[in-house]
Amino acid sequence: MTMLQMLICDYSAYDQDQLSICQSCIDLINRSRVRKNENSRYVITDSNDFNENGTFKKTTIEPEISYYKSIAHYSFHYTPFIQEYFYQLKANGDIARASVLSDIIQKDLVYYELQSKQCVIVPIPISEERLKVRGFNQVEVMLDASSIRYERILRTNKQYTQSQLTLEQRLTLNNPFYIDEDEIKKVSIDFKDKTIIIVDDIITSGVTIHHAAQVLNRLNPYDVKVYAFANAGEKEYNKSRK
Repeated sequence: MTMLQMLICDYSAYDQDQLSICQSCIDLINRSRVRKNENSRYVITDSNDFNENGTFKKTTIEPEISYYKSIAHYSFHYTPFIQEYFYQLKANGDIARASVLSDIIQKDLVYYELQSKQCVIVPIPISEERLKVRGFNQVEVMLDASSIRYERILRTNKQYTQSQLTLEQRLTLNNPFYIDEDEIKKVSIDFKDKTIIIVDDIITSGVTIHHAAQVLNRLNPYDVKVYAFANAGEKEYNKSRK
């Protein structure tokens, strides 16, 4: 038998089955999972409520306002366990833990793909500056671990993190995303018959998703949809640990 260090917790144990995650963490994952009737939420994507530069015409968000129109699917609630999971992945560079949720993410996203017309998966990018510091894009790491193909056709010059801004500040931001024209030429995809699925790690206010959708719609796809690993929308935005 081999002494194993668990991928998530600090627990070490002898295990004949070579498991890399303990039962306690498995239980926490299961508690964080959404039920079938909970795996979607509305996000802000109605173009009528935005200026041409991507900033919002309104400066507040209230649940009853009609511009919660686009549905985003997700796999996990943003429980303390999931919050810590992504913090360790992103802040501490513990990319080995990406494999822990890979089976669930693959199953959920493949199911989501089957509901759509010929899909192109597009991860939310991080800036070149942040990529140099962090060394990886956490969304791509999760997709790689889940064996899901994606296209890097979206780029960003965003220098801030969501946790640095209040919701009101996010609503006044210009759109930081743009299409990588060189990458578009490489992939040589006719998007008019394709559904683009934007993939993000955590949904908070929906501002990031809206900005990405606004840019990707310029490719004239059949449709643009949203999938995220976790939904932090229930938490106060300026306290979210992203």
